[in-house]
Amino acid sequence: DNPEVEWLLEGMRNDYQLILASATINKRVETFVGEVMELEVGEEGYVNMVDEDATTNDSGIATDDDVGFEIEGTSEKQATEEVRHWSMAASGRDRTALVSDIIITSAPRRGIIFVPSKAEVEVVAQELSERLSSANDVSVHVLHGDMVQAARSRTIVAFRGDTESMPTQTDMSRILVATDVASRGLDIPTVDLVLQYGVPRKNGKDGTFDSELFIHRTGRAGRFGSTRTADTIMLYDRSQGEGTTLTGLQEEMKRIRGIEILPKTLPSPGEVMNSAYHRALQRFEKFDADGEDDREKQDLVQYFENRLMQDVHFDHSDAGPSQTESLLMKRLAAAMAALSGLEEIVPPRSLLTANPSDRTIRAWNDSCSRSNPLSPPEVTKLVKALGSGKLGRISICEDGSAVFDLSRSKAKRLLQNAGEDEMSSLVEGWHFEMPESLSAIPS
Repeated sequence: DNPEVEWLLEGMRNDYQLILASATINKRVETFVGEVMELEVGEEGYVNMVDEDATTNDSGIATDDDVGFEIEGTSEKQATEEVRHWSMAASGRDRTALVSDIIITSAPRRGIIFVPSKAEVEVVAQELSERLSSANDVSVHVLHGDMVQAARSRTIVAFRGDTESMPTQTDMSRILVATDVASRGLDIPTVDLVLQYGVPRKNGKDGTFDSELFIHRTGRAGRFGSTRTADTIMLYDRSQGEGTTLTGLQEEMKRIRGIEILPKTLPSPGEVMNSAYHRALQRFEKFDADGEDDREKQDLVQYFENRLMQDVHFDHSDAGPSQTESLLMKRLAAAMAALSGLEEIVPPRSLLTANPSDRTIRAWNDSCSRSNPLSPPEVTKLVKALGSGKLGRISICEDGSAVFDLSRSKAKRLLQNAGEDEMSSLVEGWHFEMPESLSAIPS
């Protein structure tokens, strides 16, 4: 039913041209075209910009891998920058902390986070606002169906900002936490990060996946006019059975769209710290570069330099050159820490689920390789013999090694036992470590 469209068309007094464009052509769209535009599928005037050999899914969604269009005066196809699609395992309770770290490490110009419900929008936005302080140059906005139209409009204006004046990563990141009300109709070229809390489900039903909703959500990224590669990341929880539905979605998206949803490693605590350091450093450098032709900024920097030297000399008048340099370095480090937006060192956690109570163990032997990977059963047998206790999922990495999670105490005990002399014959040719990051992606 489209009463508003029908009412508008009935009021047209002159001849007009009616054009409908849709990212997905499903049965509902086809019905609308037939009733309102009086066009049948395949009839002259019905243009489907897809490959002739394309397939469709049960919802009638067609592939458009080779979609392109010609700009008047040119003969070349125009395309947006690349959009990469990822999946990332994360337990539900740890997702928001992980999302905060993803924002810090990726520094998006604009990012949209899709959550399942209106209540979660407010909760997630509040937690992100607390984690991403103003020192990180991140603003968080909300959008959901309970907001009046005026409030929605204000949110979109604030989220959009000035999309033409953001040339570097040191500018503000704007993050929109939203329900699926934001999955259609938003056309902002600078959205280069889309995150999804869970596998999109048909009508919210457990055990299902909705490829059309996935297409609309991820379609907010990499819009025409974007100048930066965009990433879409789907956070899924294996403990909620989303590993199975993810596999189904991956297979369907590959079949109908040629899109590969690839696994991606979680940002490690070390990577988050490194990104925070470089962000603070870039802010220093940008301010310094902007001041080259700005006398007022030069005077400001000179003021702080003089005050630093005065304070150090006054507080430590007997300090030698090396001590003075050390004091200045400490103050510089404190200033950078304040600019980083971090309140503490990012604590260790699982590199597989982001659970702060777990630690990830990597195991390999002298004979394993990409072509000769370890098997979960052989790893399970060995680590249980080393006193690991109950084991969860064992994942095999691209290089043939295995990774799995244990609680902090059990992980420490496993590494200790593996180094004991009486275990030398059992672990001969085997190696264990608690990696700081994962370079090889586990499956």
